Amino acid sequence: ALAVVVTVGSALMLRSLNELLTVDTGFEPEGVVAFRPNPLGTGRSGVEEYRSLYAALLARLAGEPGVESVGAVQVLTGSGNNWSFPTWPEGYAIPDDGGAPNVNFRAVLPGYFETLKIPLLRGRLIDHRDRDGSEAVAIVNRAFVEEFWPGESGLDRTFRIFSTDADPIRIVGVVGDIRQHGLGREPRPELYVPYMDWDWEMSAWMFVRTNDADAFKAQLRSLVDEVDPSAPISEVEDLEQVFARSAAETRFFTVLLTVFGLLGLALGAIGIYGVTSYSVARRTSEFGVRLALGASRRDVIGAAMRGGAGPVLVGAAAGLATSLVGTRWLRTYLYEVQPTDPLAFAVVVIALGTVAASALAVPAWKAGRVDPVEALASE
Repeated sequence: ALAVVVTVGSALMLRSLNELLTVDTGFEPEGVVAFRPNPLGTGRSGVEEYRSLYAALLARLAGEPGVESVGAVQVLTGSGNNWSFPTWPEGYAIPDDGGAPNVNFRAVLPGYFETLKIPLLRGRLIDHRDRDGSEAVAIVNRAFVEEFWPGESGLDRTFRIFSTDADPIRIVGVVGDIRQHGLGREPRPELYVPYMDWDWEMSAWMFVRTNDADAFKAQLRSLVDEVDPSAPISEVEDLEQVFARSAAETRFFTVLLTVFGLLGLALGAIGIYGVTSYSVARRTSEFGVRLALGASRRDVIGAAMRGGAGPVLVGAAAGLATSLVGTRWLRTYLYEVQPTDPLAFAVVVIALGTVAASALAVPAWKAGRVDPVEALASE
């Protein structure tokens, strides 16, 4: 019964992990190296100093052999970090019982969407024309448009951030949804503004798509030195690994429950085999008499199997009933899988049935091999 409970939990987590690892992220993290040069470490201060560093890095890295594209954003994509601000979309009625919706905020440099291969659905992307002094524009994702202007394109609509008195920002493009917060978090409404058009001192993550990530990381320090030798690199990440870490908790519980599930199966099989062997040994004379009176060996094997199968079936039923209730505590760790997932339960029933049948079969087969003469002589 305990083996059933643990194995059901393991099957559910395996199903959940498979769903999580095959989810569509909305972009392509493979082959993308992310690193964060910190302007503060260079003694730089002021918005223009920040802008000049990142602009120079983008230009230098874009010309490096093996680099396909480069871009930057102020928050690492796929991490748990986030910036979000109250937003007033044009024409959207704010509910009476709540405030303005908080929308994810991203400040990006040209090349960000191209580097991550985030699809452009409508309009245009942020480019070098979007600088300080130009028109205030932004890109939004599909979730933003569907949330605030369902059925519309979203292009040329405006919104305000922070307050209703702020200057309006016009939407010039719509991109696909991506999982900004990891594999297990659904996309939220997001807006992307030009980094070069915002008067804030923001450190940024640089993204580089390259055909040889290891070689690029090996020479990254020297490439940054060509722009500014005093610029520290605080972190270097493979973007694919960033997303893999977002599934770490699910992976941990999956491995844990799988180990205990296999251990439970092994102990269950040993226990069933031991008890059935003991039962068969005690009934050796009975089986000898049955065979002497004309019973077939198949009948004797069947009797031995039925004797051991009864407790196994009772334990399995108790385990399944407990699992239907006990696995509900896994709900917060499951992704796109219900605690009562029929496929997981079916797999466990088949697996445990196979193990139990194998453990019963060996002693039962020995019962069918009993010599009637030796069994009666021993009495």
